[in-house]
Amino acid sequence: GRCGDSPWRGYSGNMAGEDRYGTFVPEDVPIYSKQGQKIWRRRLTWFFAIAVCFCGFVFVVVQVSSYFLKSWGSSNKSMLPSSTQLFPTDMTRLMDQSVSPCSDFYEYACGTFINNHKLKPDQLEFAHAWDGVERNNTKRLLPIIAHSDSNAGVFYRSCMNTSAINSLGISPLKPFIKQVEAVKDLVSLTVVVYWWHKANVVVFYDWSVESNPDKPEESALYLMQGGITFPSPNFYISSEPSMKLKREGYKRVATDVLSKVCKIMTNCDVATWPKVAAERSLEVETALAERFASAQEQRVERAQPYDIQELEKLCPALHLKRFINAMAGTYHSQADTIADKITIMIRNSPYFESMNKYLVKADLDSIKAYLLFRLAFVLGADMDKEMEDTGFMLQRIVTGQVKKVPRWKKCMHAAINALPDDVGKLFVNNFFSTKRKMAAEHMLMRLKLAFKEDLLRVDWMQNSTKQAALEKLHVMFFAIGRPSYWNYYNGVYLMDDKYLWNGLQLSEWYIKHSFKRLTRKTDPHRWGSTSPTMVDAFYSYTANGLYVPAGILQEPFFSASFPLPRNFGALGGILGHEITHGFDDQGRKFGGRGTLSNWWTVADSRRFEEKARCIEHFYSSFEVDGRHVNGLLTLGENIADMGGVKISYEALQSVMQEKFHRKSTKDEDKLFFLSWAQNWCTVERRKAEELQLLTDEHSPNKLRVNGPLMNFESFAEAYSCPAGSYMNPRQRCEMW
Repeated sequence: GRCGDSPWRGYSGNMAGEDRYGTFVPEDVPIYSKQGQKIWRRRLTWFFAIAVCFCGFVFVVVQVSSYFLKSWGSSNKSMLPSSTQLFPTDMTRLMDQSVSPCSDFYEYACGTFINNHKLKPDQLEFAHAWDGVERNNTKRLLPIIAHSDSNAGVFYRSCMNTSAINSLGISPLKPFIKQVEAVKDLVSLTVVVYWWHKANVVVFYDWSVESNPDKPEESALYLMQGGITFPSPNFYISSEPSMKLKREGYKRVATDVLSKVCKIMTNCDVATWPKVAAERSLEVETALAERFASAQEQRVERAQPYDIQELEKLCPALHLKRFINAMAGTYHSQADTIADKITIMIRNSPYFESMNKYLVKADLDSIKAYLLFRLAFVLGADMDKEMEDTGFMLQRIVTGQVKKVPRWKKCMHAAINALPDDVGKLFVNNFFSTKRKMAAEHMLMRLKLAFKEDLLRVDWMQNSTKQAALEKLHVMFFAIGRPSYWNYYNGVYLMDDKYLWNGLQLSEWYIKHSFKRLTRKTDPHRWGSTSPTMVDAFYSYTANGLYVPAGILQEPFFSASFPLPRNFGALGGILGHEITHGFDDQGRKFGGRGTLSNWWTVADSRRFEEKARCIEHFYSSFEVDGRHVNGLLTLGENIADMGGVKISYEALQSVMQEKFHRKSTKDEDKLFFLSWAQNWCTVERRKAEELQLLTDEHSPNKLRVNGPLMNFESFAEAYSCPAGSYMNPRQRCEMW
């Protein structure tokens, strides 16, 4: 996915990456591994069989090309807008042409936009392409959803019904608060944890249902670290003055939130308890954060399988068997024993073991304070204005966001999060054409063919490894525009005047839907909670599939009226990025069917790691405001960026040869690279930049442009950059 899908971009005020009503990811989230891999090789005859398959694939590509290429160029003589203007005006107005493209291509491509665009008070950042398209998509959808009789329409109107929301105040919290007040020990605590998770309030740990990497046709229940409010454990444990100030901000906000909670509690002293409880809540969250794996560790760590007996021994104080069976509830006829029958995968098992020791000794009053703050902070974002405003203050402290987003925008995003398929149907039916889908399919076929040809040219891989890579590429599938079938949210009945209740009902529906999947075969074509309205694209390791929502197939990423270099530079680079994820430092650990398998020879694996280290060190050498980019955290995305630009450029050359019987000219190459660069023209607040460096697996936007191009000789040739100049260094890194 794109840079910018960071946890702090939510609209609920829930900053630790917890979407209130579902997450923007396909069903099969990547599972990483460094161990337990088995050698997987095929006989050499497979190599030739795959080559034959690709010959058939090439034939299909050529056959469909004649139709699509007619709409992919403005002229048979020139791919450029006119003979007098190298770039169209909608691109030049972003550029700073006083900057040499060989000294800083990002500033050259985006400088005027960055210097002149003013963020609105409710914005953390504004990416010209991504956020511009999202804004346009949302505005087009708004009148349709606002008047729709669908669940999405009802949900949106219930969110906009602020008079009904304000009249309730925080009274909906009363039954939850009574449960906390009744907690006497760790056994009764399990009941509260269950109800909190059922309401999508993550405490102590998080969970999901995903494919089993050892058996991708089966689903598994994943348990992982979770339950903190700040977006990174660094906020709790760093000694930096700025982090200390944020912790003080947490205590102020928590005191205000808990003061409101205190008023509806039994026997609560509002003069003293809220401040003490805020301190205790922060202490509990700090204890959890100290046990968290870092973002860098999480990216590469493989989830470990446990049966329920092993899990109960690992962390008996959590009573996870009771929790799992309770979550299964009435969704299975034998819910009381479901934990004994399913596959359970643990991410960061030391976290659970250490947290168990902590809970055994923890003060129960501190645990209760933590539970009450998490409840009120997360659900409070959907309650009356006073509670919503109080919670937003912490968002402001962390991110620098000055104002809340407008109510209509918050409600639109809430509807998309809560009911992605309902909203997706409305978008696809009104704004997405079959012709656009087929054009995207054709582009993906050209990119796939370019990657295949690149694999055949690679000189550092032995034939057995190439054979496996070609097989994986061959079976990689594309899901474009929309899922093959829609969720209809059966059994969900929403009301215009019950926003929070609607959200809780949908949360329960998602739990039911997720636990049902545990006893069924996985469907790699299922989109999960990814909405077709999303402006993004995704690759799944365990499905070996690429998902392209309809939302991204819009200008400035793609248009039938754009010249070929612009379409391939913008959309082609993004889709090429996603294809390359199948062969990045984690994707290479999965086979074509999504199974964790080591299909690399020892020598080829060593050579891959050498090339990966070059890329890691290259990106780690860059600083943003005195902080180094984490080249290991961003390694997979950097490999994908570098590969995406290269294979899209090579695909462009193939199409140019087919249509014009020549390669692209220098001017056409300039347009290609500028189109790639302007994907990332972004203005952002400084706090948002700092947070990205801590938590985001993508490099900063400037480096997403300059990094791949500095390592691509064709860019230097297009812009005539002298050897040794900033954008044409003498030493380069290359993977694909």
